Amino acid sequence: MGASPALLARATRTLADLDLDADDATMLAHLGPILVPEIGEVAALYLQDADGIVSLVGVTTVRGSLAEGLYDYLEQNPGAEADYAALMEQGRVASVRTHAMATLGLTAEIVAPLGSGDGPDALLAIGVADRRRPDGDDDLATVEVVAALLDARRTVRELTRREARLRQQIEEAALAGRELAHRLNNDLTMPVGVVELLIDRGTFGSDLQEMLEAAAKDLAALERHIQAFHEQMRGQSSAPAGPRPPAW
Repeated sequence: MGASPALLARATRTLADLDLDADDATMLAHLGPILVPEIGEVAALYLQDADGIVSLVGVTTVRGSLAEGLYDYLEQNPGAEADYAALMEQGRVASVRTHAMATLGLTAEIVAPLGSGDGPDALLAIGVADRRRPDGDDDLATVEVVAALLDARRTVRELTRREARLRQQIEEAALAGRELAHRLNNDLTMPVGVVELLIDRGTFGSDLQEMLEAAAKDLAALERHIQAFHEQMRGQSSAPAGPRPPAW
């Protein structure tokens, strides 16, 4: 039969309604009630940081005791979360049997790695009570598509954050440029004034007079360059940072 269209439609609408900068825990909090109990009894999201440490960032269950049991199990078994790192590395949706789910009285977990580029950095895991039911393959297909939607939403978030950082860098560079142009203009005030004063007096020999006039022209050109630089920096600070991430 394939993935459930109704469930996928709900998941898509739910993700579209979230803020572009929504974190992983927030996304699971909204997706969890769609996946549970439709597919399984527990929906959990594990995240791997830059140091390779895996941690549970959120969980949704049909009853609170399952969530408490999962947290208690992970707390009592510090190395258990690391087992999910190996499942991330598989890079594909699969039905597996884990000790954590067995402890909760569940028979299996559907796991779906998330992330791209340098490799998966998160894992969506759904604990189920019976993987022998007829629509088990359909559940795998549904979770695979949900994981793809979640992955796309995480990519949009990263693009949004990257754009914000780029805009901040452009604004900081433009501000530094304007401040530099302002200071250079101030520094030129005295040299320009002195040269103009000496030219107006006209009490020097022709050779020195020519050198003063040449210096005046160079200083005037430098002022124009600084003003052009100032305008360029002002324009960059107001220009768009680049293409915006796709809207959901």
